[in-house]
Amino acid sequence: MNEDEKQAAELRQAADALLGDKSVVDIDLEDISERLEDEGRDVPVADIEILAECPVLWSGWECDRSVLLYRIRSTGETGLHVVSGVAFPGDRGPVAMLEERLADYRNAIEETQAFIARVRREMPDETA
Repeated sequence: MNEDEKQAAELRQAADALLGDKSVVDIDLEDISERLEDEGRDVPVADIEILAECPVLWSGWECDRSVLLYRIRSTGETGLHVVSGVAFPGDRGPVAMLEERLADYRNAIEETQAFIARVRREMPDETA
């Protein structure tokens, strides 16, 4: 088992522990299968393997989730699935949306660092 497979197994176990019979991973696999069905393809959940997951963060949005990289075991085909609750405006694909998110993440980090520096200047005794 490689490192990615170990991480995926650990994520599955953690999700199963939290959600009982139906894990987040099970729901994600069902979503992928249903999306493929909407495209006219019959791919059972058991034939789909999640290879990697990337968090998607939106400032002020409480339903952040992820983008999944998956593989259909029987064909070896890979694909991307944007988990329900994550929207990407326009006709851009998930990778373009993630690249845009990176720019926003960097901006948020810079603004947070500048804010902390200002607080430390204005309130040098602040320990919070």
